[in-house]
Amino acid sequence: MGTIVIDIGNSRQKAAVWEAGELLEFSVSERISLSLLTGWQQKYGVRYLACSSVAQPDSAFLAALASQFEVHFPEQLPVPFEMAYQTPATLGTDRLACMAAAAALYPRRSVLVVQCGSCLTFDLLHENVYRGGSISPGLLMRFKALHAFTARLPQLSPQEDVPLVGDSTSASIQAGVWQGYLAECEGMIEKYCAQYENLIVILTGGDAERLKDKLKKTIFAQPHMVLCGLGFMLDEYIKNQ
Repeated sequence: MGTIVIDIGNSRQKAAVWEAGELLEFSVSERISLSLLTGWQQKYGVRYLACSSVAQPDSAFLAALASQFEVHFPEQLPVPFEMAYQTPATLGTDRLACMAAAAALYPRRSVLVVQCGSCLTFDLLHENVYRGGSISPGLLMRFKALHAFTARLPQLSPQEDVPLVGDSTSASIQAGVWQGYLAECEGMIEKYCAQYENLIVILTGGDAERLKDKLKKTIFAQPHMVLCGLGFMLDEYIKNQ
């Protein structure tokens, strides 16, 4: 029997059917439809659903889910690691789920999960303890900020190939945002690797594919780390019922 896992981000929503440690079906959109989920429910006999949301709650959608499924949220589910974070009540459920996936996929290993989404977050699992990490603006947020907080700089979207030196205002914005973002990622990974031996680095989130080939360090791209973490957590809950 499968379960359904949902990751509601600030700009996109993802949903998947999770069974036996795998994502069987997957959907990403601006808004996940209830009809999609009930279709999966009928196909796979789903009873349980886990939902992570970092966006403002949609009470109508959550109520509709509760009418069809037994719904669980990450903060209510067991985690396969110890918590050293000083403010767990304010910890984003996406970060929590990523750490659950890291602990399940790489037991007894030091893992750094880099989420490249609306925010750029670094989260460290060391000796099966979640130590914390960092949060800074994501790639799109940096482009938006330059436009929003200046009078004349245009709103741009990221380009794929960006030179170090921009020969126009638009190219200079691309170079500044992209090269700064890349330098932050490389610098932070370098610092973590210097402090934690044999560190596994995982890239996830919407911009992971854009970033993975631009980094010098050996990294692993897992775009659905939050969904996998939700699946592992929900499996553990069901097993203990």
